[in-house]
Amino acid sequence: MKTNPPLLAVAGTAALAQPMPPPRPEDRDHERAERMEHERHMERREEHRELHAEHRDIMRDREALRHREHEARAHAHDVHEEMEHR
Repeated sequence: MKTNPPLLAVAGTAALAQPMPPPRPEDRDHERAERMEHERHMERREEHRELHAEHRDIMRDREALRHREHEARAHAHDVHEEMEHR
């Protein structure tokens, strides 16, 4: 013999399947404002990351140039000394 589920359980399941009532317009405006603020914040973070990476690259390049300049001066000095000893 098959038993039917209680009517209350079926009614509760049907209630869960119903869409939620639309939010009030002021709630949507507030959510939209929060979402836009979050997007602006994320854009600023991305811009900051890009600027930081660019700055890091510039500093790395400057250090490499200093190192190359130092090596070039040392090499020029060695060449000059060799020519003097000839």
